[in-house]
Amino acid sequence: MSERQVSYRYGRIEDNKAISELGALVFLSSFGSSLPHDDLKTYLSEAYSPMSIATDLRDPSVTFVVAIRDETLVGFLQLRRGTSERCIDERTNKIQLQRLYVSESCQGLGIGKRLLAEAEREARAMGATSIWLASWKPNIKAERIYESNGYAKAGEMSFMLGDSKLVDWVMIKSL
Repeated sequence: MSERQVSYRYGRIEDNKAISELGALVFLSSFGSSLPHDDLKTYLSEAYSPMSIATDLRDPSVTFVVAIRDETLVGFLQLRRGTSERCIDERTNKIQLQRLYVSESCQGLGIGKRLLAEAEREARAMGATSIWLASWKPNIKAERIYESNGYAKAGEMSFMLGDSKLVDWVMIKSL
């Protein structure tokens, strides 16, 4: 199937379970072998619970765009307004691309690229002049994708996942 058979729309409260399941699955696939089981289990139960996702879907500072293929949610992005990191504090009117996930079975169809373009379009529509994200340092593939789309490293940030300290690149793009 091609990317043209995928539709995109804003996330709705009734998407919370599908977003929760896809987010946890992709996160586990991406990071599961690198983190202690207990830390991972706790994080997933908190950050990707249907209730946590529903809370984000109701939050006026958060915007979701979902990708639907054959009536199944196969990807999503999550933008969050009002966040920053020390290395980009001087930048005003920025928005965070907090999550961008695509089902493994649909990778390579252009869905991630389209979601990234949607994130940037949404950010511009909200008045942002830059968009930033955090990319886990060992995830070279993601880093290259973001760099090829105009994102530049601005610094680092640490993220505690249980007792595990993850270090991410902070990447930013002017819009």
